[in-house]
Amino acid sequence: MPPELGWIDRLRQPAYTGENRCTPCTVLNVVIAAVVSGVLTVVALPLGVAAFVAALAVIYLRGYLVPYTPTITKRYFPDRVLRWFDKDPRTIQRSTTDPDEIEEIDVERTLYSLGVVTECEHVDDLCLDADFQQAWRAEIRDLREKETKTDDIRDLLDLDPTDDHEIDERGGQAAIVVIDGRIVGQWESHAALTADLAADRVLRDWTDEWERFHVVNRSQLLNSLRMFLEDCTECGHPISVGQETVESCCRSFDVVAVACDGCGSRFFEIELTDEMRQQL
Repeated sequence: MPPELGWIDRLRQPAYTGENRCTPCTVLNVVIAAVVSGVLTVVALPLGVAAFVAALAVIYLRGYLVPYTPTITKRYFPDRVLRWFDKDPRTIQRSTTDPDEIEEIDVERTLYSLGVVTECEHVDDLCLDADFQQAWRAEIRDLREKETKTDDIRDLLDLDPTDDHEIDERGGQAAIVVIDGRIVGQWESHAALTADLAADRVLRDWTDEWERFHVVNRSQLLNSLRMFLEDCTECGHPISVGQETVESCCRSFDVVAVACDGCGSRFFEIELTDEMRQQL
């Protein structure tokens, strides 16, 4: 028989707390609680203070005080405001990095200058260099057979070899690297992580310039390289581009997603803008 939950656990609502907490919902409800408590304080100071403390406890445990706040927030808050509260989509987290150390780069031009991509023969577009593509595929096959990718992850993230880290699964297929309880890297899937690890290994031998890039810039380049994948790094099935609606903690939005047709592993996604809609 499973252990009986305490009253606090029964009140807690995981769908709207912890990592799933909707920050704008929390802000809105705290403001509402402060206003109502302020009115009650005029009547009786202890009553107002008690009401505010109780409201904060409910918001902490439930995620919100006023019913249907997440729905109200998504529907009526401006999208540009809700976007502020979404998690940073970068693979490598900026939180551990001095922003002044990171150089803004033109990803497409940089990949071209490194000789990783070149002009396609039959269409006006960019394609992977044939030698790079062959080497990338070889590294992907090698990584599939490895029992652990610990050393490769350390190289990719420029981690101290003495640091312990773990790969944790969140949200189904997502791959997250955690050190001392702090997220330092996250990928759309384990297949995407494998693609980045393999490309990183190739690029270290491909050009001396690679290790001179900041780890965040390398993340940007590797992330874009996944757009050139043709087969899944996990199951080998074809990869295709599609459009779908994604639910974040704060809003719903359309994305262009690159995913495996076989196992569904996600390799890349970008929010669909009005300009992109006109081109599709």
